[in-house]
Amino acid sequence: MLGAPPAFVIAGTKSGCGKTTVALGLMAAFRRRGLKVAPFKTGPDFIDPGFHSLICGRPSHNLDGWMMPESALVDVFHAGSRDCDIAIIEGAMGLFDGASGGSEKGSAAHIAKVLGVPVLLVADGRGVGRSICAMVKGYVEYDSSLKVAGVIVNMVGGERHKEILQQALKELKLPFVATVKRRTEIKLPSRHLGLVTAREHKNWDRLVEGLGNLVEKEMDLDGLLETVSRYSSNRSLLLHEHDGTLFADTSCVPEVSKVKIAVARDKPFCFYYQRNLDILKALGAKLCHFSPSSGDSLPEGACGVYLGGGYPELYAKELARNQAFCQRLKEEIDRGIPVLAECGGFMFLGKGLLVEEGLFEWCGLFNSCFSMENRFQALGYRQAHLDRSCVLGDRGISFRGHEFRYSRVLSEIFPPWPYLRVYDASGKLVEVPHFVYKNVFASYIHIHFDSNPLVAENFVKRCREYLNRDFSNKGANQIPCN
Repeated sequence: MLGAPPAFVIAGTKSGCGKTTVALGLMAAFRRRGLKVAPFKTGPDFIDPGFHSLICGRPSHNLDGWMMPESALVDVFHAGSRDCDIAIIEGAMGLFDGASGGSEKGSAAHIAKVLGVPVLLVADGRGVGRSICAMVKGYVEYDSSLKVAGVIVNMVGGERHKEILQQALKELKLPFVATVKRRTEIKLPSRHLGLVTAREHKNWDRLVEGLGNLVEKEMDLDGLLETVSRYSSNRSLLLHEHDGTLFADTSCVPEVSKVKIAVARDKPFCFYYQRNLDILKALGAKLCHFSPSSGDSLPEGACGVYLGGGYPELYAKELARNQAFCQRLKEEIDRGIPVLAECGGFMFLGKGLLVEEGLFEWCGLFNSCFSMENRFQALGYRQAHLDRSCVLGDRGISFRGHEFRYSRVLSEIFPPWPYLRVYDASGKLVEVPHFVYKNVFASYIHIHFDSNPLVAENFVKRCREYLNRDFSNKGANQIPCN
């Protein structure tokens, strides 16, 4: 590697300032110029990476400073930006907002400092004039070790408003300053867990074109590239020290020895950390994607199942129709197939979803129903400890993840002895519904394997053991997988 590609973090002064719109517009504009763009997202969000991936034509990776050790952050960033022309990291919430009020862990600022990349600050220009200087100056000077390369004032009014803001910001002598006018016709629709997912968005191509046009018109992209490129040469040594191959190279695993893991990938089940999937593949798994909501059954030859989160409540009827899958899955579970189910996947293993029209019956592995509430029922990072051995490992193993849900368990599902002891980011003990049966581990937590790779290793090991003792599973090496 002769040099690191230009890279920067798009961070906001707060949530709702339009940093996602700006980030997507920049990705679209640079792609339009023929550049290979490597997308990333700070924090535990699943929805924005989906937008990134569709625009950039490559997976978007989460970079989370609380769930992932710093060495893994650098590994993921290096591997994800290899052979690219530019890397764009979209922040979460405000620039300095992380896991707690007393630490930078989990914040966009933390990621920028670990990776040695500059920050472009997105500020909300609505209802502000010269006061924009005080706001931006506070962010620039709050942490002197952070490199703020410039500011993008979003949602600007007319030409006069633009002139006032640009004139005021000259006082700060920032390397890059841009203003983006408000466009009410360009809007990303949202729902209870955030934005509508990329694959559900109507008129997606038109939206991307509009975002790209907006950025091309309002920003000096050549000046932006020149500005962020000045910071890139200093990162080469850092990236050389972390070659990004910890879980990136799967070529050493022979195809015939890979164990098949069925991964539900459709609209109800679309919340997966790309890094988790990469780790499973590097450990010798071949991931077979299937769609329970489209009527798919469990892929033949599968020796493990990964049911991620998403929006099963929006596709409750379609999932309820697929009782053939539910029955087959329960049969395989009784035979010992390993299953990891997170949040929406955890719900799907239950008796069903209760709505005004009645009950949509799902797998029924455990006899508990779920309901959707009007406000979130849990939100935050989770540090989990296994108090009993299970498919994820022996007693005493710990891992980190995140919980964000609007659903609620309507009946008790805990065994007499809970398997999990869970704390939030502040160290406070919290209750997280979970279910363990044979080789099934299901809970509301979205686990990040980088927090403890042993969890992924143990899961793949159990899948391989299931394959080796399942002599009726003929032809497993010949099934088609994605």
